[in-house]
Amino acid sequence: MTSPLSVHSLLNLARQLARPLARHLPLRPTPAARWKSIILLAIGVASGACLSGCASQSAPQASFDLGSVTAPAPALPADSAAQVPGSVLAALSVSAINVPAWMDSTDMLYRLNYSDRQQLRPYANSRWSMPPAALLSQRLKWRIAAAGGAVLSPADNRLNILQIDAVDFSQSFDTPTSSQVQVALRVTLLSGHRLIAQKSFVQTAVSEPDAAGSARALAQASDDAIGAVLSWLAAQPLNK
Repeated sequence: MTSPLSVHSLLNLARQLARPLARHLPLRPTPAARWKSIILLAIGVASGACLSGCASQSAPQASFDLGSVTAPAPALPADSAAQVPGSVLAALSVSAINVPAWMDSTDMLYRLNYSDRQQLRPYANSRWSMPPAALLSQRLKWRIAAAGGAVLSPADNRLNILQIDAVDFSQSFDTPTSSQVQVALRVTLLSGHRLIAQKSFVQTAVSEPDAAGSARALAQASDDAIGAVLSWLAAQPLNK
């Protein structure tokens, strides 16, 4: 952010603006009064220009996502393999993730539970690189493929269809210095038009009390929730 204009610079700018402004003011009783009004108006215009310039130099927007996916994703948890010997993920068609209206943007949102837990507030200078639904969908499809499954486009009604409603994806503060995040998903599994199973998944994580801490914690909670969904899917009677 640049320094505000000095008084000397402001007066110089006011003088430069004064002459053209004089043509648009009505006549005053005396020349001195007329020029006083002109100078005051010019100073107001110059001050507005200074404030506008300072605002344009405000802190840049920080953009966050769920982190790199270049490292191999964890395989299905050992307990799912133990419960379903030799099971692998079947091919799936993953529908677009549904979200409530407040989640359908790139705003990074938080709640102040100690003040008003029903009010969502956005961070001023921090945003997601994509809306949460797109971030979660990208991560989910990559994890399915990394776990040995396949994500297919819906070609016919015999496919296993995975539908997900994201219910929560936000940070909440219990005190000004204590916060946590929550990712809540409702997952529906269909075979064609037939309901196979439905389950809700909720993951929380402690976060640092700022936007960067929220992004890191939501990435961890998202990975944990997706891992739980994959374990659940491996135990379902799907078409393979």
